[in-house]
Amino acid sequence: MSQYTRATGVGGTTITSGTLANRPTAGVADRYYWATDIYVLFRDTGTAWEIIANGIQYKFYEWDIWNDFSLTANNVINRIYYTPMQICHAMTIDRLIYVAQVAAGNARMAVYEDGGNLPDGGALVVESGSVAAVVGKNELTIDDTQLLPSLYWVALQNDAVTGTVTYRTPCAKVAVGTLFGHYLDGTAYGAFVDPCPVTSSPIAAVPSVGVRVASVP
Repeated sequence: MSQYTRATGVGGTTITSGTLANRPTAGVADRYYWATDIYVLFRDTGTAWEIIANGIQYKFYEWDIWNDFSLTANNVINRIYYTPMQICHAMTIDRLIYVAQVAAGNARMAVYEDGGNLPDGGALVVESGSVAAVVGKNELTIDDTQLLPSLYWVALQNDAVTGTVTYRTPCAKVAVGTLFGHYLDGTAYGAFVDPCPVTSSPIAAVPSVGVRVASVP
């Protein structure tokens, strides 16, 4: 990075790094700070630090991949679906999202840490309450939760009777490298278990899921 760094006494393009907690107080225009613990680059405006993320500054973002495929849920009563999701930038999320083509019953969602390219054993990061399903996009509120760059698993369950719910799904089979969707049968609808229990894989299809980003980081 040094070949791109021009240090001056009054700003310029000085770049320093450290944890977010150790970032100095803003006040020197056009210096940069790389927060090593959250993988975010900041620029000092002279009065405040602003986020520089691949040259784009943004506040809200929805990661979504809904399309024309559909998945009939609850073919097995009390099935929980786990969809892999790769987070590339530190962010704080406040919603978990799924799309229902046919809606019934109530749904709950959660995010688990990765357990080694599978959800098994991953710690529960955050979960929603139980919310009545509606046709179309369902946004389930969660506590503001910071996710750092890593692989996560988004879990979705529904308490409707067998065959009465249809989710949107990204394709016939979700695969990220050697990753496939997972599922868990036989667990009564309710709060998610922490850590994630042993699941089954692969599964022919998983629901399309998303998150709403409240802020970066």
